[in-house]
Amino acid sequence: MTPVRKKLVLTVTLLGTAAALLFGGSPFLDAKAKQTALNRPVQEETRLRQPADRDSLRRLADTWANALKTRDGKPRYDLMTEKAKKQFEQEQIDRSGKDWNYNIGVSSPWVVDYTIELDGLTATITYLTETSKPAYYRSKETVTFVRDRGQLRVDDYHASEEE
Repeated sequence: MTPVRKKLVLTVTLLGTAAALLFGGSPFLDAKAKQTALNRPVQEETRLRQPADRDSLRRLADTWANALKTRDGKPRYDLMTEKAKKQFEQEQIDRSGKDWNYNIGVSSPWVVDYTIELDGLTATITYLTETSKPAYYRSKETVTFVRDRGQLRVDDYHASEEE
């Protein structure tokens, strides 16, 4: 490469770098790193790193299930991604109007116990509920976790009808 051509390539490269920096970019970061650096939510579905992630996932699923048992949705809300928070907020608005709160569940039947099964980043929670008759029912809830900015968070959840 001739000295003039080398100088031209270097000038174009430096101009591209300057333009990227000027307009909020960084030529040294890939898209994922740039998104993280800008503190936007980054969700990564990754495999669990045994056993630490599995233990963390079990604790989070236990917090999730216990929140229904105590009828307190705030611990659940604190575990959610922005997507799941929007779902939760809409459910609460549908349930109690614009001035919603974190109260979840119903007075009867109430949760008396639950079990948790883990499969990758998904927890299936089986609840045992009771009424004052007494009558017992089972229901299931599927909770899907993602890695969001380095933290395991709930990204999706669905409950099934009582059995």
